[in-house]
Amino acid sequence: MRRHWISVMLVCLLMLGGMDRAGLTAAADGVPPREWNYITRSGDRLMDGEKEFRFISMNGSNLTYMPAPVWHRPDPWEQEDVFRSLQQMGGNVVRLYTFTIKGGTANGDQPSHVTGLRQYNEDYFRDLDHVLKLANEYHIRVIIPFIDTWEHVGGIKQFAGFRGKTAEEFYTDSELKEDYKHLVSYVLNRTNTYTGIKYKDDKAILAWETGNELYPTDAWTEEMSAYIKSMDSNHIVMDGRYGISQASLEDPNVDIVSNHYYESGGADYALRAAADRNLSLGIKAFVIGEFGHSNRTNLTRTADEAIANGTSGALLWTLKSHSKDGGFYNKEGDFRWPGFPSGETYDEKAIMTMIREKAHEIRGLPVPPMPIPDAPQLLPIESVLGITWRGSAGAESYQFERAEHPDGPWAIIGTQVLDSDIPFRPFQDTTAAEGMNYYYRVKGMNGAGISEPSNVVGPITASSIPPVPDQPMWIPFTSVASMTWHPVKWAESYDIERAEAPNGPWTVVGADLAEADQPFKDASASSGIPYYYRITANNTGGASEPSEIFGPITVRNIAQLATLTVDSTNGSNVKEYAVDGNLSTRWLSQGQEENHFIEMEWTVPQKLNYLKIWSGATSGEQWHIRDFSVDYWNGTVWVPVTSVVDNDKDGFYGEYNDMRFETLQTTALRLNITKPSWQGIPVNPNDKIARLMDMETGYNDDTAPMEVNGEAVVEGDGQLTLNWTDPEDDDFAQVVVLGEGTAEAEAVHVGKGVQTVTINGLVNGTEYAYRIRTVDEAGNRSSGVTVLGTPVADRPGNSCPGSEKPDRGKPNDDQTNHGSKPKDKPDKDKPCKDKPGSVLS
Repeated sequence: MRRHWISVMLVCLLMLGGMDRAGLTAAADGVPPREWNYITRSGDRLMDGEKEFRFISMNGSNLTYMPAPVWHRPDPWEQEDVFRSLQQMGGNVVRLYTFTIKGGTANGDQPSHVTGLRQYNEDYFRDLDHVLKLANEYHIRVIIPFIDTWEHVGGIKQFAGFRGKTAEEFYTDSELKEDYKHLVSYVLNRTNTYTGIKYKDDKAILAWETGNELYPTDAWTEEMSAYIKSMDSNHIVMDGRYGISQASLEDPNVDIVSNHYYESGGADYALRAAADRNLSLGIKAFVIGEFGHSNRTNLTRTADEAIANGTSGALLWTLKSHSKDGGFYNKEGDFRWPGFPSGETYDEKAIMTMIREKAHEIRGLPVPPMPIPDAPQLLPIESVLGITWRGSAGAESYQFERAEHPDGPWAIIGTQVLDSDIPFRPFQDTTAAEGMNYYYRVKGMNGAGISEPSNVVGPITASSIPPVPDQPMWIPFTSVASMTWHPVKWAESYDIERAEAPNGPWTVVGADLAEADQPFKDASASSGIPYYYRITANNTGGASEPSEIFGPITVRNIAQLATLTVDSTNGSNVKEYAVDGNLSTRWLSQGQEENHFIEMEWTVPQKLNYLKIWSGATSGEQWHIRDFSVDYWNGTVWVPVTSVVDNDKDGFYGEYNDMRFETLQTTALRLNITKPSWQGIPVNPNDKIARLMDMETGYNDDTAPMEVNGEAVVEGDGQLTLNWTDPEDDDFAQVVVLGEGTAEAEAVHVGKGVQTVTINGLVNGTEYAYRIRTVDEAGNRSSGVTVLGTPVADRPGNSCPGSEKPDRGKPNDDQTNHGSKPKDKPDKDKPCKDKPGSVLS
């Protein structure tokens, strides 16, 4: 009874505006504002002091990096927008994504948290400092995972690659394990530049998570969780394994086991949540680290199951923030608070409302009224035809007002204006009189009321002619099916042109494209041909200058450019992105028929010599494509290419069929499924016989270029100069020079036409070996030619660094097996002056 009275009082205080942003959540938990405990574990429960700690909230995957529209750091205002949104929905926990690692598919060579072997980017970690500062201010706990299984922002593959090792070695290699510990130590011992608090002493951190969706050995998890605890006795540890391990349930240093729920692993999330909780019951706390990309009923049942079975917490995937430049960051299936019409296809508004209800229910709290939005911020205005603003957390729409004087009177010129359209559309004042000067302001609106007005911007002279767009810029892409560009202010459409040479001639391959048409797919491209592209922005005021030329780009996966048809009980039901690696959509052939096929058709003939097929899932044998064959269309009939019998490849685990064949040219390829059985067992009529997870086909140049010729060594004082003649291959691109024991990343890369390199800082009298390898435009490398050389000191009377030494010429066959490490010889001669160790320059 007393608890109910306190809850009513809290609601009243909220309605009176008597609490600040941190005070509401803190007081609701029975903890004074900004005074809180470390979260601990008692048996299978999380504890906040003497009280159980539970949560339903959201992942904040982009709080420490922004992958789109181009890789960049989040703005502090955008980070705070996430915390404002979480607070309004009652979320008391946010889970970050892993630390970004240079070399991922989204970040490439862009700045990241981890930039090299035990090297960290201070700016990116300052962004995390700001997240933790906000977490303390808003009284919202943070889960921080260290490393990713996947390559999206760099993961174990890129981390291992810093040492020239593979992802398969990550969990067992002693050096890589020490590198991981170095990252852990750096993070735990970091002092926040905003708060002055070491991370390991920051109560805002709920738990350290060993990683995201890892598939580790039990020994690795045991070692790393113990290492974290040895360095930080304040915080609990969450196992980052994908799924629950018996070893982790028994590990005293693991406090939380977790799992992620997506339909690829089973569509009934609530059933899976019940099973996982049963495993952890009475042993460890259980957290649903991610769940999403499903219908509202499934997600609601999952939250209800988590509340009922004692699960400590569940985090929906994932919350996106407003952009500081107007609108939202958005990706279909992700969520924006409080939900908008443009998210209707995945029930965004209803799911956001559900999460708010469950976030309070799991903590035994009533759902308070929604707060009135804070005032939005109007951005500088260049034209009355494009007025942008920074949205306000919780605002559903906006009201625009105009005046002829900065102090009014104000007239409403737009109401129910949205900042959630995809793409974002600035507000246009179409009622402005030509040549008049105006002032503008904006207010946020939701069911609770209307905000205070924004700042005032003006005077702005009205004109019906928009400014000519700026010159657009490409966002770097690697496939002609994934062309994207930076949005250009005032652009109404875009034209994309293609050429086979950087100086043209140019052909328009995409006309009148909208920003929503990204990524653009050049369906008329052909495999194996290098292309160059440029883009122009247009509006009624004119056309921009063409962008910088981007290229050459050669089509690799031509399946991305195909039109697809399928014979199944559902008819032609394949979406175009079913073959480009998007695991949320798969081709499904089902029913009792034994003959099924999928066809890929191209608008222009394609050169092909390989096909890769990923099929299957963890849900059972019936998901595999068992027997299949591949045909191509020769213009008259289908001609067999290859076939596979009793296939046991399971794409979920990374296995796939990789088929190579003689190069052919065709406009269509067909995959036939002719016998849906397994090892002679007849097909079950109820089996869904084929799940195609991913398909890739194209032309691959896998022929290594010829070797250099005429290679020679000129020996100098403390140095060697290597000379050679380039091979005559048409696609020859560069030469790579390596010393024995030199990591590939440290090799010297010499472009085509440059046929010499000097290696300095060598020890006179010591023999060195260097390997000269050729590389073509497709990245194929030759075996290489090894040359030997011995630096010699200047003879008396010679100036330092010495005159040219004799040309050692081409080594004999015996010499080519020597490496570049110094031989065990006395150092008879010394350079003119001290030099560093062997350096390639």
